[in-house]
Amino acid sequence: HVRGSMHHSLIHAVHTRHPSSSLVSRLAHRWVSAHMLSDMIPQEAIELIVAKIYTDPHERAISKMQSLDVPPSTVAAGFFRFLQVLSTHDWANEP
Repeated sequence: HVRGSMHHSLIHAVHTRHPSSSLVSRLAHRWVSAHMLSDMIPQEAIELIVAKIYTDPHERAISKMQSLDVPPSTVAAGFFRFLQVLSTHDWANEP
């Protein structure tokens, strides 16, 4: 129960600071479900990946052209970064 409260507080803080993150999270949940990955990727993990995109400068840097200090400002940009994390992260060695 304590972890659930901490998780909720963290996600709420990210959604409050970055309004597009809540829509990116919803879109990511729908994408995972549509691709029948819901049993493999827990909802909490999806929310934490989205939160990391908005709070971790390393995850925000997609290309050399973008500033490390700028989180995604649109839902499309945030969702693209979510997909990029899913496709490029080393899940076997760093789950």
